[in-house]
Amino acid sequence: MADGEASRAARRRRRWWHLRRQWSMLGVFEISKDHEFYGLTEKIREGTRVSVQRDLSAAAGHAPDHAPDHAPDHAALTAEDYARRDEQTHGGFTMETFAAPVFRFLRRSSGVSEEQYLESLCSEHDYLQFISNSKSRADFFIT
Repeated sequence: MADGEASRAARRRRRWWHLRRQWSMLGVFEISKDHEFYGLTEKIREGTRVSVQRDLSAAAGHAPDHAPDHAPDHAALTAEDYARRDEQTHGGFTMETFAAPVFRFLRRSSGVSEEQYLESLCSEHDYLQFISNSKSRADFFIT
């Protein structure tokens, strides 16, 4: 039985090695602690966590002065929802959120809870960097 488990573990390691090799050929790199964008992605992670937690607390009634002013899921979204722009300063940087009620509505419509969204963006796993070959030379971060 131990030989079977060792064999499965070896296959997983080989698959993971091949996947990482393919990623590097496609311009996808893991952002570990020694990566130049590690500090930035940590700020993104923390800012997102604070922002989502704030919205969750407000929705639960824990922060009535910051209660979300978006339409319930069953109601139509308003022009104000689409134009909404929130700004939060946290840890020396400012994070802007655009049309949060619209994206919250889309997540809920797709069956994604705020907790699942938070776990997706703010888990302890390293982000991945995708280097685009577009004219903008933009960097993309993948969770």
